[in-house]
Amino acid sequence: MNPLWSLLLSGLWLCLAGCESMGGLGERFRPAEPALHNFESPLNSVYTSARQALQKMGFKITRASESSGRIDAVNGVRADATLRSSSQIEVRVALDSTLEGGTEMRVWMIEIVEDRFTQSGGYGIRSPLRASPLYEVLFRETAKVLGLPENN
Repeated sequence: MNPLWSLLLSGLWLCLAGCESMGGLGERFRPAEPALHNFESPLNSVYTSARQALQKMGFKITRASESSGRIDAVNGVRADATLRSSSQIEVRVALDSTLEGGTEMRVWMIEIVEDRFTQSGGYGIRSPLRASPLYEVLFRETAKVLGLPENN
């Protein structure tokens, strides 16, 4: 085999193999899985409660439809102490009725960050929040508004 082809194939293999020390490059490009929670309440009650919970948490509802069980919201833009970086969290909620008469709540949260290195005309870097306590806070606040016990 030609040494040049061997070198090219080796380089391609290294590029495709990735490196564990990079923190899971494939993880960054895999679509985020939603956080799930089931409520034993009808969809319209969970929808209203989720909207109120998001507003209590400081989010502004940007789009909502009870008939499709969808809620989109964003929180306020937060800047760091030096005003060189800003971030915002976008929330997407999808509600579906279960066969038992309850509601399944799926939530995706995305952090949008813009700093002096990534300034791109108002478009920040969007990355999913995969393990954030905000998911549990939203589920807990929704349950509170529904009037469910704390441990549910």
